[in-house]
Amino acid sequence: MEMTLSTEEKKKIKADNTGTHMLTDEQILGIVDKVNKKINIPVIGEDLERTVFYKMVKLIDMKLYEVLPNEYYELINNLESGISDEEAKLMVKRLSKVLNRHINIPIIGEKMEGKLIRRVLKIIVGAMRENVKL
Repeated sequence: MEMTLSTEEKKKIKADNTGTHMLTDEQILGIVDKVNKKINIPVIGEDLERTVFYKMVKLIDMKLYEVLPNEYYELINNLESGISDEEAKLMVKRLSKVLNRHINIPIIGEKMEGKLIRRVLKIIVGAMRENVKL
């Protein structure tokens, strides 16, 4: 049996291919606040640290948009359905490896970079679970 797409499905797929990110500025700022409570970047002040985190979260958002089907990513804004806790852990594990290959922040070193990516992913993927909001 041959699969065909409806006109609506084709429009949605075309629209998905033109975007660059999924998170709103408010969601990014919320993630930055959570990350800032858990991670400290030595040497730089708090204001600069928040700016670095904001840019990192934005970059992670853009990279996730490239590698993750939007149907998963849209679960962030959907309370009625979502992934299981086990699926969330597996996604964080797999996506952190993928994103760490695509993201390089020379200012903070590889270990801190990996920690930051995992922390942000835990928040984002955690919001993809059922009855959880970002």
